[in-house]
Amino acid sequence: MTNTPRGLPNQQAKKQGGFTLVELAIVMVIIGILLGALMNGQQMIDNARGKRVFAEVKELEALVWTYYDRQGVFPGDCDGNGLVGIALSPALTVAGDPAAADDLSVAAGGPTLLDCDGGADSKDSAIADLRVEKLLDFDVNKTNLQVGTHQANGQMALATVTDGAATRNAIVFWEVPLWMAEMIDANIDGSATGDAGRVRAFNNVSATGNVAWPARDGTDQTFAFYYLFDKGF
Repeated sequence: MTNTPRGLPNQQAKKQGGFTLVELAIVMVIIGILLGALMNGQQMIDNARGKRVFAEVKELEALVWTYYDRQGVFPGDCDGNGLVGIALSPALTVAGDPAAADDLSVAAGGPTLLDCDGGADSKDSAIADLRVEKLLDFDVNKTNLQVGTHQANGQMALATVTDGAATRNAIVFWEVPLWMAEMIDANIDGSATGDAGRVRAFNNVSATGNVAWPARDGTDQTFAFYYLFDKGF
């Protein structure tokens, strides 16, 4: 008869029990690190997007002055009076989108020498002029609206803006995230006010003056802004 030793652990039994406090602490630290990395990664993406749109504003300004050097007038200045002459309406909605009358052409086709009507400036003339000079995409299968779309997926345009003090040449960017517009304002003007300097808000602005950037409400607010690239800012 074989004696079976008593007191030996059952090898088939599985250890039961929860996490220790140390183990829970380690898990929480790991989760915190992952969340921090995720948030930092999103912030890096947002910063990169903002820098790209800021660069696009400056690139468009450079193209406008290149055109001026070649032609002696600004793109879109059909009558040659020194003003682009395309009077755009401020964005009337909180989304910062242009009025239908200010939308660029959605008809495909090659750009013309001057997209003007009887010498009058047209909303499409500035983009068309830059395309004719091959400073912007000349692809005949693309519309002015496709070519005139910035990196934040809104429309960009050249125009004259009247803010109560004067009528001046400006680059307008529609439908830009509010935080991005403020970032561009701070980079160019040194502070983000929206109602002074070279970068100004273009939402619900009357011809008598500007308004400051609104308070952020926690949503993905989009706004329109204009950049005074010429003089008198």
